[in-house]
Amino acid sequence: MVKSVNKQSDIKINLILASKKFKADKDIVLKTVRHNGNMLEYASKELKKDREIVLAAIKQNAYAFIFASKKLKNDTKIVLEAVKQNGLLLEHATKTIKKNKKIVMIAVQQNGYALEYASDILKEDIEVVLIAVKQYGSLLQYASPKLRNNKEFITLAVQLDGYALEYASEEFRANKEIVLIAVKQYGYMLRFASDLLKIDKEVILSAVRNNSYVLKNTLKEFREDKEFILSAVKLNSYSLEYASDKLKDNKEVVLTAVKQNGIVLWYSSDRLKGDKEIVLTAVKQDSYSLEYASKELKEDKLFLIECYKINKKTTYINKFIRDFDEIEEGYYNNKFIKENINILHFVNNKEKLCMNLLENKKYDIIHQNEDIAKYIKYNNNIIIFSCNDIDIENEYNNEELKEQFIKNNANYNVIFIN
Repeated sequence: MVKSVNKQSDIKINLILASKKFKADKDIVLKTVRHNGNMLEYASKELKKDREIVLAAIKQNAYAFIFASKKLKNDTKIVLEAVKQNGLLLEHATKTIKKNKKIVMIAVQQNGYALEYASDILKEDIEVVLIAVKQYGSLLQYASPKLRNNKEFITLAVQLDGYALEYASEEFRANKEIVLIAVKQYGYMLRFASDLLKIDKEVILSAVRNNSYVLKNTLKEFREDKEFILSAVKLNSYSLEYASDKLKDNKEVVLTAVKQNGIVLWYSSDRLKGDKEIVLTAVKQDSYSLEYASKELKEDKLFLIECYKINKKTTYINKFIRDFDEIEEGYYNNKFIKENINILHFVNNKEKLCMNLLENKKYDIIHQNEDIAKYIKYNNNIIIFSCNDIDIENEYNNEELKEQFIKNNANYNVIFIN
């Protein structure tokens, strides 16, 4: 038994199943708890009173403090060793220890929730309570009634963490100054304000800045108020979601919202999702907003090229734009070119496009796009010509016509197509 005590895998079994004699053997128990502090639970009653053993157990695992004797739970050094690792273990300390400000402060610093186990006197101590509230505003609930009715303290607590408003007295939840401090941090705290402040436009807009959801539960008349909603979307574009249907169809309101965040195009009316100015404004701010444009606009090739030109990230959103971008970057895409002859003149990188067309002998495509044909004529000195281009009574046969055309365009290389 003594020989195997140093093997951690055997320790728990050894002490749990050990005889009373071994459970009361200080040397065995000390070696055991140094490897697994929780084994203190199985030590003899007398050894749970042994300061050296309990301290060794706690150093290995703070939870061993739970199994210490009542006397040692009143030992400052023992308790300090436990709470500096886990403040919540203050719960198992004696009433005397819970009045010890130094220990309680260390416990609360480690875990603010330890405030719940502090003495009533220390729950009135501003320094102690603020340590907890700074971590989690909701811990104000464990402060004394006296502190929760102290305006100066509540103001400070809410400044540290707006969530403290939830546990302030009704008087302070009706105090506009205090409520504003809270909702400016967490708009959600508006739900804990007094009924009067819940319909105060200044308070609502302060809350909206970081949480548009608060508009969902505001008065219907506010959500139908154009000036109020305009103010709201300027502070938080997602406020558009909670505007009335009428205002979601208001161009000024929607334009104001999408200028800040294109994604909120999603919340606009179907009519405005088909408005080119609004969609382009949204796409400029966020390429993904193109997803929320009307079906008609997403099928309008010229419009899609406009989107591409104001935000090239739209290549990730739309296949047509992705193909167009390849042409812009100089890659040859025969299928796209054939299907989109009439829009090739919108390509900025015409030099690379025209070189590709010439290299691939796509003379018919060049011939069909007047803008591309002119570019090649004046930049490459090449004319693509078809006898069918001349609408006259044919006094010449095709060969004569070609000879005459070459003669008239002696400065150019002429390529004839059928």
